[in-house]
Amino acid sequence: MSLSLSSCVKKLSQTTLPRIAPVALRTGLNASLHLNRLYSTETEKPAAPTPEKPAETSTPPPPPPQEPPKTEQKKSYYEEYGAPKQNNKLRLGVCVGSLAALGGYYLYQDYKKKPKLVKIPSAEDALNKFISKDEASLFVKGKVFNRVDVDTVAHNNPIEDGFLAAEVEGGYLFGVADGHGGSQCSKNVAKFLPVYFKNALKAETERANDLWIWQKPSRKQIVANAFRRAFLELDEDLVNLAFNTIANIKKPESLKLSEQQKVLDLIPSSITGCSATVAFIENDDVYVASTGSSQAFLSKEQKNNWEVINLIAKHDIKNPYETNLLRNAHPKEDVLAEGRILGIYKDTRAFGDSLLKWNKNQRTQIEKYLSSMDKKFLEPIDKKIVSPPYITAMPDVRALKVKSNDRFLVISSEEVVKQMGESKIASCIAEYKQNKGKNNAATHVMKKAFNKKVEEDMALMVIFFNGNEEGKSTLRYN
Repeated sequence: MSLSLSSCVKKLSQTTLPRIAPVALRTGLNASLHLNRLYSTETEKPAAPTPEKPAETSTPPPPPPQEPPKTEQKKSYYEEYGAPKQNNKLRLGVCVGSLAALGGYYLYQDYKKKPKLVKIPSAEDALNKFISKDEASLFVKGKVFNRVDVDTVAHNNPIEDGFLAAEVEGGYLFGVADGHGGSQCSKNVAKFLPVYFKNALKAETERANDLWIWQKPSRKQIVANAFRRAFLELDEDLVNLAFNTIANIKKPESLKLSEQQKVLDLIPSSITGCSATVAFIENDDVYVASTGSSQAFLSKEQKNNWEVINLIAKHDIKNPYETNLLRNAHPKEDVLAEGRILGIYKDTRAFGDSLLKWNKNQRTQIEKYLSSMDKKFLEPIDKKIVSPPYITAMPDVRALKVKSNDRFLVISSEEVVKQMGESKIASCIAEYKQNKGKNNAATHVMKKAFNKKVEEDMALMVIFFNGNEEGKSTLRYN
């Protein structure tokens, strides 16, 4: 399997940089210290011996001849400090040592910002505790759903996947954020998407109320419009947040450190990416919205088996509908080179991933604030980008009514489905229900899906319908 450029850079940051940076820093400091010490010893001159006084005689010496007074000339830098006038090799050595120390420092700072791998325990008991440490459950009475189980398992530190749970306008919003390239974008989506959806739903409802009765959209259309509005507005803010900060700085060429740091802190929220799948439950109606590769499927109980219904197709280059949209939008470009978008990305829809959304002017502005390492990473991407944007955060939305034989809705990050598949996940949860499992259902699946060799985070949410379980809620709303 071929590795993408971002995967290679990630591997480099996890293996080579931790060794290079401290060595470069230590070598540079030692060289600089040694050469400065050498520099100081060369400039020290031995004191001239004091001449002995001649023996005193009775006859006084003749007075010295008077010379015309000399105008005092200003001493040069070299005469005043006793520095050697020509020592170019020494100065060059001091400069090289200082630059090596500075370069090592910045390499180490870059390495510290990169996500690191979590140490996976080998003992079975320790591994089970590791998988279940972030599990949580929610129990609700008097609703079409009665229980929600969620669990996340980290391979990266910080973890790039997360979940959200919130009460919105009399309904409930649940979902999974499946991050890639870093944790910043997925954290912001999990934190702010409920707020954006709440505002969008309120605005779309008010807009519908102002229309004539024959113009009023259905509730399904209102919620779908609210989802599209919330996803796109949140993505726009994530992509442009750094530019809004730059616009508020009067003179970018004379940035203060604190102002520059603000920009640098916001850039990862744009450059990193995130897929998201969420479900809004209102009475017995369920609305599922998804963008990217995270997935949702419904499981029904039939007479002799469990039926699995995949609710929304993945938005990636394996989806013919998505690839046709890409080719039609960019007819003069080879957008699917090497089986990826511009040879880099596989998801056709996502939050963030601004490298495929920024125009040339925006990328030029951002590059002023990046380190040399990040610029080197962006250079091959810049050459391929001709007519952005290439991806979007526009979600697909599906509505359904909960029926008496509907048992649970699963919302999953891509990696869990890769390891098990929808049918095996559904069978695992059905087995859990039939055995009346008392632990977390999402954790029960995670223990079977977990693979030490795969360096991907996982998140899973299970929403149970038509049940009457009771228990202690540990899942908190956003």
